[in-house]
Amino acid sequence: MICFNGAFTSQAFENHTERMIKEISSLTAKQIDKTDRDAWVDFYYSRYEIAPIEIHPETMRIDLQEQEVSIYNQWHMLTGRAPEYVTSNIRGIMLYSI
Repeated sequence: MICFNGAFTSQAFENHTERMIKEISSLTAKQIDKTDRDAWVDFYYSRYEIAPIEIHPETMRIDLQEQEVSIYNQWHMLTGRAPEYVTSNIRGIMLYSI
């Protein structure tokens, strides 16, 4: 599955779910009746299982300096006149992957 490469993770999960539903819906009643329900559950669980996102803090560098952060302005989408991003200085913990 492709995540964090330009697409929102929610879109990736929705696409994954749609593929699963489409495949299961394409089965005929005869195919479903021939197999034990638990066997179907195990098969589709193993086929469409998504590995949890892992965070490895040992590979991160922590920076406590003030940083300028751009935050998406939701009003931009509604009016088109507001700036798309609002910047502000935030002091806090910034994590960088090494």
